[in-house]
Amino acid sequence: HEKYPLWSLVGAADQQLVTDVTVVAGDLDHAARMARNAFENRFTTVKIKVGRGDLDADCKRLEAIAEAAPGCRMVLDANGGYKIDEALELLDWITREKVPVDLLEQPVQPEDEESMARLTACNQVPICADESCRSVADVHRSCLLYTTDRAARPRPRILRARRSRHRR
Repeated sequence: HEKYPLWSLVGAADQQLVTDVTVVAGDLDHAARMARNAFENRFTTVKIKVGRGDLDADCKRLEAIAEAAPGCRMVLDANGGYKIDEALELLDWITREKVPVDLLEQPVQPEDEESMARLTACNQVPICADESCRSVADVHRSCLLYTTDRAARPRPRILRARRSRHRR
């Protein structure tokens, strides 16, 4: 409601804001330099642009960034750049190589809701919709589609804001 500040509606009054540094698409040296600089400036999270066409190159960049910024959390932003098979391969690689990825943002095209649901169900890395959500209705639909529960499958992890206790 317009009379309440946003932080009070999502229960974030006592939450600390953590920001990140974005490592844009580029070569290995550039990515490592940017990550090292972020690490030296005490950033704890780096956001990495991936999905620009070469999955092997993305994996090599992630390795270089992890080495240059040890202990930093990684958020990957694909902007819908992967096909489902590439995204699944990336998740398997992240798990196998124990790369510290906290989130994979919009791995496939926004309209590919079936693939987003498959990736979320893998439970390897939390999947975040970005370009898929342009309205509150989109967010609601995405949450429903990506978390459909079946007895044979555990409920995928998603991030949810707490409901506000302030009601009119």
